[in-house]
Amino acid sequence: MGRAQERADREGRDADAAQHNDDDADRKVRDAQKNADDAQKNADDSQKGEEDIKRAEDFSGPPSDEKLKELKKAVEAAEERYAKQKKAFEECERQLLEAKKDLQDLKDRQEELEKDLAAQTKLWVEQNQKQKTVKLTLKKAKENEAFQKTKAAQAKLAAAEKVKAEAEKVLAKEKVESVASQKKLHKEKADLEKAQKDLDKASTRLQVLHGYTPAQPATTPAKSSAPVVSAIDLIVLFLSMIVSTRAL
Repeated sequence: MGRAQERADREGRDADAAQHNDDDADRKVRDAQKNADDAQKNADDSQKGEEDIKRAEDFSGPPSDEKLKELKKAVEAAEERYAKQKKAFEECERQLLEAKKDLQDLKDRQEELEKDLAAQTKLWVEQNQKQKTVKLTLKKAKENEAFQKTKAAQAKLAAAEKVKAEAEKVLAKEKVESVASQKKLHKEKADLEKAQKDLDKASTRLQVLHGYTPAQPATTPAKSSAPVVSAIDLIVLFLSMIVSTRAL
């Protein structure tokens, strides 16, 4: 009688421990679901704002200072979006790993329950049929509950994997757009520098054609013998040269 009571007490403690583990696993599954829902909401919010995102093709056409300033702002915004999506991706990946661990813990617990059930079933068959029936029913109920929670964890894992895949797509897209914006910015800068150099060359050439030499600083005022070319004459000659060059 004493040994039977000890066995019954031990089995009661095992059942309580199993219930505690199952409750803790259920809490982890709910937390994983909440994290997955939050990650999905962040991904949805990011997609809703894509209409306002500036892309490299939005800055086509001749270069200008205003366009360059807007492009710089677009580059900064793209870098911020990329950093945000990268952070969301890392959080999603962390949640995925946590969900996988929870799933594995539940599977391990299910395996332990199955082993305990098999061992205790054999013992109960050798002892009291009535006690075996009661305990077996309890263990089967626990096993079924653990199985149902395992299924729920698998569903949460699938949802987390889907969110991770979406986050990877968004991250890759933002990265490509950031690289394209950087290339466009460098090209705009190069075009502006080239246009400035071409203008300086044309101005120098006009001055040479008209025999104009920039005044040199002198200690005493001196009257130049070369004709002074007015700004209007320079502009007219510059435009006439452009027209002649295009005609050729």
